[in-house]
Amino acid sequence: MFHSFSNLRSNPFYVDSISDPKQVLDAAKKELKFTNGTADYSVFGKKYDKQSDQVRDDGVAQTSLGRKIWAIPNMAIGIIKTISHLAFSLLLYILKAPSDVSTKYKFCATRDLEEVYGNFVAIFNDKLGLYHIQQAQFQKKCYHAYSPRVIYSYLHNNGPLNQEFASKYSFNGSSSVGKFTSDRMINDAVKEITLSAYKSLSVEERKTVIKMVSGFSADFSKILESLPSKGLDLDQLLETANDDILEMFTLEDLQFFDLSPLKFVLKKDDEIANLTFEELGIANIHKLNNGEISKIQYLSKRLNTIDLAKDELGEIVQDINTLGGAADLSAEEILLKLHDLHPLTFSFFTNEQIAMLDFNFLTHDQASAMFAALDNEDVAERLSIFKEEDLISAVNKNALCKKALQNLPASCLSKIQLSKLPNKTIEGMFSWYAKDKKAEAERFALLNTNEVVLALKYNLLSWNHLQLLSKDQLKTFQAVKRNYKQHV
Repeated sequence: MFHSFSNLRSNPFYVDSISDPKQVLDAAKKELKFTNGTADYSVFGKKYDKQSDQVRDDGVAQTSLGRKIWAIPNMAIGIIKTISHLAFSLLLYILKAPSDVSTKYKFCATRDLEEVYGNFVAIFNDKLGLYHIQQAQFQKKCYHAYSPRVIYSYLHNNGPLNQEFASKYSFNGSSSVGKFTSDRMINDAVKEITLSAYKSLSVEERKTVIKMVSGFSADFSKILESLPSKGLDLDQLLETANDDILEMFTLEDLQFFDLSPLKFVLKKDDEIANLTFEELGIANIHKLNNGEISKIQYLSKRLNTIDLAKDELGEIVQDINTLGGAADLSAEEILLKLHDLHPLTFSFFTNEQIAMLDFNFLTHDQASAMFAALDNEDVAERLSIFKEEDLISAVNKNALCKKALQNLPASCLSKIQLSKLPNKTIEGMFSWYAKDKKAEAERFALLNTNEVVLALKYNLLSWNHLQLLSKDQLKTFQAVKRNYKQHV
C-alpha cells in the first residue's frame, strides 16, 4: 500500500541533479523535512536530453512514449496512494502517536499528489513531468528512511518506546530456558535487556518495557515492587552503578533476584570480603548453572577492586573461609593450607595464586573449581600456566574437568595415551556436538594415530567420535584391520 524502497539509481536524473545524495539520505534518517536536498533542474535536463529513452522509474514505463501511455493509470494509482497515506496519518493522530510519525505520512500524501501531477504533465511535457515524478519518489524515500525517536505499540497499547530499543529486543513473546532455572521458560526480552540498556530509557519508556515483558513469565510490575523488601533500591542502583557493572545484568536478574549476583552489587567492600563460601549457595561445583557462573565472575571482579590491606579488613583476611581471606592468600600459603581450603575457593584464585599448584595434590573438586566459572579463552590461559607433562599426567589420571579437557593445548594432545583413558574422559575431551565441528576434527587429528587405533580396538570411541577421525587415522585403522584378518 505504501511507497516501496528502491536504490538511489531508480531515479537517476533527479539523483544526479542533487549534490551528494547519499549525504542527503543519511541526514533524512535523523530529521524529518518536507524537502531533502536541493535539485538543479538544468543538470536534470542535460541528463534527460542524453538518455531520456533509458529511464527506469518505480511504476513508470521506461520511455517517454511509455510514460504517456501509462500516465492515466499511474494517476489513478497515485490518488489511491494519497487517500491511503492520509487515512493512515489520521489514524496515527487519533491514536495519539508522536506528531512526526503522522506528519511523515502527510508528507507522503503530498508527494503522492506531486507524482499524480507529474504523470499528468508528462502527457504534454515529458521532461518536466518526469522531474516531478522522480522528485516525489526520492522525497518519499527520504521520509521512509527517517527513524522517529519514539514509536508506539499500537496493537498492545503499551506506550512510548525508543524505536532502536524496540527493534533490538525480542518482544514477540518467544521464550526459552533462563540462566537461573532449568524448569521454567523465560521471555527472551527479559534475558536480553541489560540494566544498562534499561537505564538509558526514559521513565515512560521503562513503564512500556515492563508492560511488554509482563505476562509472558511473570508480572514485572509486582517484581519491581518487591525489590526494596529484598534490599535492592533499583533507582539507586541505576543511578550509582557504572555501565560496565549494569551491562553484566539483565531483567532476568531482577526476576530471580534471590539467585542473582545482583544482590551483591550494593554491598560495601567489607561485606563482600566477609562473605563465606557457604553463603554463596553453590552446592555442586561440577554442575554450575549460568546464574552461579555469573555470580562467581562478578564477585571475582569485585574482589580485584578491593584493597585488602586496609586496617578494617584485617580480621576478615585472616579467615580463609571468606572471600577476602582467600583472595589474600599467596601461592606459598595456598600450598601449605591446601587441604583446609573449601573447593569453591579455587574458583576465586587468580593465575598468580595457583602458579605453584600440582594436580597430583588436588582433589577432583578443587581441580574442577579452578576452571568452572571461566570462559574458554580464560581456561586456555590458565592451562598455559602448568607444565605440559603435568597436564598430560592429569589427563591420564582423569584429574581434569570437562572444560579443561576441551581446551587442552594442541601440544598435549599428541602425547596423551588415549587408549588408557575411560570413555567419560574421552567424551569430555571431544564432542561431535561442538559448535565448530571442523575445529573439533582438527583437534582430534592431533592425537597419536596408534593410540586412536588402540582406542578403536578397545571400543573406547563412540559413533560420534568416528565422525571426527582424520583420513590418516582411518587409513591406518583400516590397514591394521586388514592385516589382522590376514593373520587370523
